[in-house]
Amino acid sequence: MSLQQVTVSKSEQVIEVPGTKDELYVKANEWMVRSFNNAKSVIQFQDKEAGKIMGKYLLHGSSQSIGDT
Repeated sequence: MSLQQVTVSKSEQVIEVPGTKDELYVKANEWMVRSFNNAKSVIQFQDKEAGKIMGKYLLHGSSQSIGDT
């Protein structure tokens, strides 16, 4: 068994898009469901009233941008 060195980096991206807070909250949830096999394991915090979703995940060579709908 061989070991490989993996470089992990943290990335944060802010994308301005049109829509109400509620519309954007729904779109963000839909993206999580489309992008991951189990969105519940990725999403760490949700507050619909505040319009916040926080998650933790790794994207490996993904061609789908976070801003794609």
